[in-house]
Amino acid sequence: MQTPSLVRKCLAVGILLLLIGTTGISSTTLTRNTHLNQTEETIQGVVPQPQGHHPVWLNSHSDAQGSRASSHPPSTDVEWITYGGYNVNSLGVVGGYEPWEGAIRLTPQELSPYDGWSIVSVKYFHGYQGMAYPDPPSHGNMKIYGTGSATDPGVVLDSEPFWTPEGNAWFQFNLSNPVIINASQDYWFSVEILNQTAGDYPLGVDAGPAEDGKGDFCELGEGNWNELQMYGLDWNWNHMVGLAPPSTLPPPIVHGPTDGWTHAPYTFWIDPITTPDEDQFYVKWDWGDGDTSEWLGPYSSGSAASASHTWTHAGVFGVRAKLAVGGNESDWSEPHAITIEESGPPLKPLISGPHVGRVGVAYNFTVSLTDPEGDEFFYKWDWGDGNSSGWLGPFASGQTVTVSHAWSKTGTYSILVKAKDPYGVESISEPFIIQIVKLKVSFAFGSFNNRSETDDLIIVHTNVLLLFPSHSLLSLGRTIVVAKQYLGFFDSFLFGGIFQAALLTENP
Repeated sequence: MQTPSLVRKCLAVGILLLLIGTTGISSTTLTRNTHLNQTEETIQGVVPQPQGHHPVWLNSHSDAQGSRASSHPPSTDVEWITYGGYNVNSLGVVGGYEPWEGAIRLTPQELSPYDGWSIVSVKYFHGYQGMAYPDPPSHGNMKIYGTGSATDPGVVLDSEPFWTPEGNAWFQFNLSNPVIINASQDYWFSVEILNQTAGDYPLGVDAGPAEDGKGDFCELGEGNWNELQMYGLDWNWNHMVGLAPPSTLPPPIVHGPTDGWTHAPYTFWIDPITTPDEDQFYVKWDWGDGDTSEWLGPYSSGSAASASHTWTHAGVFGVRAKLAVGGNESDWSEPHAITIEESGPPLKPLISGPHVGRVGVAYNFTVSLTDPEGDEFFYKWDWGDGNSSGWLGPFASGQTVTVSHAWSKTGTYSILVKAKDPYGVESISEPFIIQIVKLKVSFAFGSFNNRSETDDLIIVHTNVLLLFPSHSLLSLGRTIVVAKQYLGFFDSFLFGGIFQAALLTENP
C-alpha cells in the first residue's frame, strides 16, 4: 500500500512515524527496544494474544494488573473489544509533533451484539517515554467519535483529557460520560497526543498484520485520516474499548435541605443501597449548577452515602445522584430542589468600652455580632496606633468577645473592628473614639453639670473650672478627667481639692 512519493512527502514535512527497533537505528534506540521487550514480558498475563486478526473480547480479569486507572469508578464487568494483541513496539512522530491521533474503527459488524450497551471505558498501551517523571507527563485526550464512515470519524461524542506520568504501561480511562451504542453506526476510538517530544513514542502497536480499515488509523494534524499501512507499518494500535450492558440499577433517592445561603456547605444523602452479590457501589452527584462530583466511593452494599456542596450564586438548584456497580450505571435520580439565597456581608460589629483612658493602662473592649444566617465569625482589631490583633476566632453568632489594649502615648485614637465570615466576606465597624491622657497633680475647683465614671477615672463636664498649676487656667464649659483617688470633695454640683487631672481635647 505504500508508495515512494507518499513516503518522500511525509519525510519532507517531518511527520513520518518512527519505528523503535527498525534495522539500522542507533544503539540508544536498541536499548529502548530491549526495554520494550522486557515490558512485553511483564504484561503477558494482562492482554491475551489474539488468534487471527478479528476483534478480541477480553474477560473482566484482563485488567487485573498493570493498568493505570483514572479517578472514575472501576468497570469490573466490562467486555473489551480490540484489534491489537501483545504490545511489541511503539510509534512516535519525527522530531516530536502536536497534536496527532491514533484511532481504531468499530463497525456494526463488531457492535451488533451490543446495541443499547454503553462505551464506559477505554484503554491503550502507552509506549516509550524518553522524558522521565517528574518531567511533564504525556498529555492528550481520549476521544469517542460517532456516526463515522469507512475512512473518517464523525462528530466527537466524548472527549476527556488524560495525563500519563510514565511509559511502557497500559493506561485505562473510565468515561465520565458513557456513550450509548447504536449498533447500526460506526464508532471510532482515538487517542490524541498533545505534547509529544522528540524521542517519545507514545502509542503502542501489536505485531500485525493490520486489520484493514479498522485497526490502524492515524491523523497527523492536517485533517486527513490514513492507515498506518500507508507508511509501510502493518500493525494495529493497542487500543481497547470497554462495553457495559444497559443499566438495571434503579436510581437512588436524594435527601437533604431545601433552602440555604451562598458560600455555605450543605450535605445531601441517599438511602442505603443493597447491591446484587454484595458488590461495592459508587455514587456521582450533579449539583445543578454545572458542577458534578467525581465518582465517590466505594461504599459497601447496604450502606448509605452522602456528599456536601457549596453554591456561589443564588437560585433554585436540582441535586441529583446516580449509582455505579461493576461498570453498570443507574439513571440519574429525580432532582431534589434547594433554594439558595445570596449571603450578604456580616453586619457591622458593635464596639463597647471606655472613651477615655490613661497612658500605659490596658482597657477592655467588647464586640458582638448577631447574624441572621447564623454564621460563625472572625474578628480583627485595629487600635489606631499602628497595632492590630490579627484575625481572632471563630466566634459564634451573638457571642460577646472581649479584648484589651494599652496605648503608650497621649492622643485621640480611632478603634476599628473587621468581621469576616467563614467564606471570607468582610464588614467593618463604625470608628470607636478613645482619648488617652497623662494625669498631672493639680488643684481644681469648679461647678459641674454632668459626671460619669470608668473603672479608674471620673469624668466631669464643668460649668466653671479653676485648674492650677498644671494648666494655670480659668475656663468655662471644659471637661476634666481625674483619678478616683483624690484629696477633696464632690457634692451635687461643686467639687474641689488636690487631684491627678487632665483636660480632655475639645471636639476630638
